[in-house]
Amino acid sequence: MPRKKSNKPKSMSFRKQNAFILFSGHYYVMRRKKEKIRRSKAVKLAAAEWKYKMSNEQKMVWFQLYNERKLMDKIGNDGILLNSKNLELIASTFNSPFIIEPHSLMAGAVETDDDKCSKLFNEIINPEMLAN
Repeated sequence: MPRKKSNKPKSMSFRKQNAFILFSGHYYVMRRKKEKIRRSKAVKLAAAEWKYKMSNEQKMVWFQLYNERKLMDKIGNDGILLNSKNLELIASTFNSPFIIEPHSLMAGAVETDDDKCSKLFNEIINPEMLAN
């Protein structure tokens, strides 16, 4: 019996990747070069290696890759976040254990209380009236 086609859009057809899924995909490709192996078996072996054999430092590489991809997806979906300062910040953290979350890129875009007061003042009070 043929498989039933999904009604989901193509963009939703894949599971969102995390650090382990990125690692398990790489693990499968490496094992596949050496021997014929089913993906399901490779994922089980990858899970055991991830859980019992890998150190946190080894896992950090996969977390960094995940965060870079997540950030690039966010930038691709919402290009407003990207400016020269943010680009420098992103580039400076590629080989670093620090993680830049998309909401921290908006730090300069947040309106402060002073900005709100100035905006309200300019809306209510006509600046030309003060010049006289």
